[in-house]
Amino acid sequence: MKLTTFNTNVAALLCFFLMVSCAVDRDDNLAIDPFPEIANTDDLIAESSELFSMMETVATLTEEELVCVKFIYPFTLVEYDAEGNRLDETLVQSDIQLLRVLTEIPETHYINLSFPITALLEDGTEFVVDSKEALQESLSECIGELQDIIIGGCQDFAEEPCAWVVMAADETEPFLYENSVFSDYESGQNRYYYRGEVTFSSWVFYFIEDKLHLNIALEDESELADFWNRDWEALLSTSPDGVRFVINDTDGNIYYLQQVCDEDAYCDTLIYTECELPGQPNIAEFDLESYVPCIDIITAPLPSDTEDPETDFEYSFHESMEDADTNSNAIDTSGPYQNSMNPQTLYVRKLNPETDEHSVVEITIIAETCE
Repeated sequence: MKLTTFNTNVAALLCFFLMVSCAVDRDDNLAIDPFPEIANTDDLIAESSELFSMMETVATLTEEELVCVKFIYPFTLVEYDAEGNRLDETLVQSDIQLLRVLTEIPETHYINLSFPITALLEDGTEFVVDSKEALQESLSECIGELQDIIIGGCQDFAEEPCAWVVMAADETEPFLYENSVFSDYESGQNRYYYRGEVTFSSWVFYFIEDKLHLNIALEDESELADFWNRDWEALLSTSPDGVRFVINDTDGNIYYLQQVCDEDAYCDTLIYTECELPGQPNIAEFDLESYVPCIDIITAPLPSDTEDPETDFEYSFHESMEDADTNSNAIDTSGPYQNSMNPQTLYVRKLNPETDEHSVVEITIIAETCE
């Protein structure tokens, strides 16, 4: 993702964003200009202002491919209280430090910014930002360009042939939709898999002020839609596990949509396909035991169930519902199983060894032609 075009104001700020509050002498020692002990708050930038928020945004988006405004370091940032009394000054050396300083400024306080900010354009003319209003206009234009790039990048990630596995962040209670999956993105739609069932959905990205939002819409009228169909604040980030969207709702609950590109690393349906055997159309070999981990995840007890989610269930595979109920004629899973029809339904007996109670799960196996 590269930003290739800017208007004149933004182009100037791409190469030059200088807070004219410090200079470097010939000995490379920083010479800090004195700041007044009391300042007119009209000349300062309030923590509650949109310009302050824009500065935080620019300081946050520091990846090389996403930066369209660059702060030139070092510079000195001065903090004033609500009456304009100077409280503290900090020599800022990096984006990370700037962001930390900005986030620590109390709501009623101010920071300084010296004008004019001057840059020499490519055609030799001088470009001057001489007020907070002019700076805000330039930052706004640049951030608008940047937001378009971010939205496009999010859409690119969403359209990759990968799945997004739902995870809870710091949840002390079991989360109902954990391990459900969004995947199979096509033409603006994807599929949402929950407990082996599929529902079509759509994702739309946009900005409200300076916050990225993800709007999810499931084509459903069940409790699934009641939970997912809303406007989520979103953040695209990276973790040791890879790319993820961090989303939160209006109640402050935080969830992860973790990108997983290995099909064997997530569980979406109870339909299992294998390639036909050479010369044997509609016949394949199925390693039934390999399906147990996903069956266990997809059919896990709901948070409202009395069953212990940590129970080690016992599984057996049967060709009929009656056999599964009576635990008769279990399929030998020590070797591959060949289907007798295509597709074929198998019945999985799921036994709780602690209570001796069982349930039956239906799965479908399909032999498909592979190139």
